[in-house]
Amino acid sequence: MLFKRILFYLLLIISLSQFNTDAAFFSSDMEKLIRAGRTITVQLEDGINMVMVKPNQDDTLYRTDDGQGFKLSREQLYILRVEEKVSSFMQIQVFASKNQAKANQVYRELIEQGYQPIEIVQEGEWFKVRVGHFAGTEQAEATKKQLEQASWGVWLVRKKESRSARIYLYGEQGQELFSGRSLYVNGVIELGDRSYNGQTSFLVREQGMEIVNSCSLAELISGIMETELGQHNPLPAEEQLKAAAITYRTNVLAQLFNDFDWKLHFPEYKGSGNNKAIRDAVQATTGIILTENNQLFPLTMGRERVIPLVQPGDDYRSLLQRAKIKAELTDLTRLKTEEIKVDAEVIWGLRYQEIEQLTWWGPRVISILELDLERTGLSVEPVLAGGKIAGLADLNDMVTTSGALAGINGGYYHYSGRPLGLLIINGTIISEPIKARTAIGITGNNQILIDRVKWQGMIEDPTGKELLVISGVNRNPRQDEAVIFNKYYGKTLPAMGAGTVQVTVLNQQIYRITTEAAGQEIIPENGYIIIASGQPRKKLAEWAIGDQISYRDQYTPDWGGRGVVSAVGAGPRLIKDQRIAITSVEEGFQADIAFGLAPRSALGVTANNRLLLFTVDGRQPELSIGISLQELAEYMLNFGVVDGVNLDGGGSARMVVRGFTMNKPSAKRVISNGLLINIH
Repeated sequence: MLFKRILFYLLLIISLSQFNTDAAFFSSDMEKLIRAGRTITVQLEDGINMVMVKPNQDDTLYRTDDGQGFKLSREQLYILRVEEKVSSFMQIQVFASKNQAKANQVYRELIEQGYQPIEIVQEGEWFKVRVGHFAGTEQAEATKKQLEQASWGVWLVRKKESRSARIYLYGEQGQELFSGRSLYVNGVIELGDRSYNGQTSFLVREQGMEIVNSCSLAELISGIMETELGQHNPLPAEEQLKAAAITYRTNVLAQLFNDFDWKLHFPEYKGSGNNKAIRDAVQATTGIILTENNQLFPLTMGRERVIPLVQPGDDYRSLLQRAKIKAELTDLTRLKTEEIKVDAEVIWGLRYQEIEQLTWWGPRVISILELDLERTGLSVEPVLAGGKIAGLADLNDMVTTSGALAGINGGYYHYSGRPLGLLIINGTIISEPIKARTAIGITGNNQILIDRVKWQGMIEDPTGKELLVISGVNRNPRQDEAVIFNKYYGKTLPAMGAGTVQVTVLNQQIYRITTEAAGQEIIPENGYIIIASGQPRKKLAEWAIGDQISYRDQYTPDWGGRGVVSAVGAGPRLIKDQRIAITSVEEGFQADIAFGLAPRSALGVTANNRLLLFTVDGRQPELSIGISLQELAEYMLNFGVVDGVNLDGGGSARMVVRGFTMNKPSAKRVISNGLLINIH
């Protein structure tokens, strides 16, 4: 009997050899659902007078008309009841006359003096001007005194008011706490013995109270499946549950699109499903539905022919294949519609596109700059905010100040502005690589190299003999390290701790040696300062003022030998040799960068020597949901990218063209560095 009940929903297909991924399935109804965040409103109850409510966490019950709310306490029991009540309130009567014109004049005077609310009440021949709406005498007292001090003759009156039906919130002791005609709560809430997630609303109707729950499609399917299947022991096998999830999903969407009034009634939906096996099956088949001729498969057909054929080793495809009706599996997560909204030439050799996509997860906005690297007079160069390590600036300001045509954000950085990764400008290293992460190298003839890079600096004597290894740039040395500071740090050194030696080099000659350096020395424009601690400190102490030394950067691979003059570190790599090669793990990136949908920027190079810069907006569900690294890499391949790398993203992702920020960043943010497209 259990198999028959499952297969009543399941076994509806015979030809499922391929997923249908080519069809443009997003109809207008599907698009509305996606843009609504794949949320469905389900009617839970209608025409009831009372319900018991218990929040699973501290939450707020809001009143729809004015946004006011009442704090609900976790695990506290409340009662919501529809009632009609006659209430009373206090007003302050200020004036009474049989002359309506005089009453109108007093009304205007009180308005000018700032009193609110004010009304004129006609009782028989009398026109009475009254101020306020107070719960009682105590609340009215301050306004009454103010009017008396202004020489108005006043007295208090009580007015009764008959209200229409409202929903009243009561505590466990029967105390009235809150009320409204339309109330809602977000989060997990228990109604009687059922638990619901999402937004649950309570609405006054002619016959009592209506309760609706707006939940995700996945939440709804899990809940229905738990009601239908979850009580059986043993639970259906994993592949049966996956097949069930696909057919339930199709059934729900078919019912939704049949009416599409956004409010459906599913008697099987008794709240959020908590069974892990069921939720896992729903998650594993996310977006997979049954279709026929690019339409939702009519699930009402052929049920009388369903047969319980279940065999060991079945997966959900083979299980579904034994049914008697032809249909296809369509994976909505693989589908997207795309429209080019802008396609414009910024200047000969530089093109801008803006593309809007609709995916199963939501809308997406992509901005693309395409630079012809063979076009003379145009180049791509890194920029450092304010020209120093501690600089932060808006990318738009960097582009405008530099006189550039366009720009995109660059690599990662510390909140102080210090770049976190390799940065080279005009042949001078500004910060060293971190974890040998992927960097973008730019040669003197405008060629782009993308690779994981290691670095160390070398101090040599005039014969080329190695004197000292440099481990860092423009940062304080760690134990047993030597670092250099150059003009990009700023005008002066930071304060140094005890146990360091400081050597100032000017025009390849030692200019000053300071032991137990205190820092604060001016950094020469055409030189640098070496700081060492621990073992390297002893070598510096052996040097003498006037000694000739030279500094050399050593990169692996040999970027110096290939003519790299500028570079920006970023990562992870996305594409190598026209194949997806995401190196998040190898490069030690944290989960918030490596996984999930996020705003992102990226750079790619094509076989015909085009540089492509991408930004994808995100964290704005109505505008753009962001993109994963995998999806970004796949998308870049469509443009012929041979080698590609991820740049800093999140709130930093931005693109500027001719002084205008073209994308919609998810946060207001100043950044440390970027890549500019300059005209010469």
